[in-house]
Amino acid sequence: MKNLHRELAAFSEAIKEVISSSAVEELAK
Repeated sequence: MKNLHRELAAFSEAIKEVISSSAVEELAK
């Protein structure tokens, strides 16, 4: 169960990276 929690944390970090990078691309337009 702890492993799953770590997976979810890593997944949400990855999502944040994607969101922030696409937000930066939007701003750069």
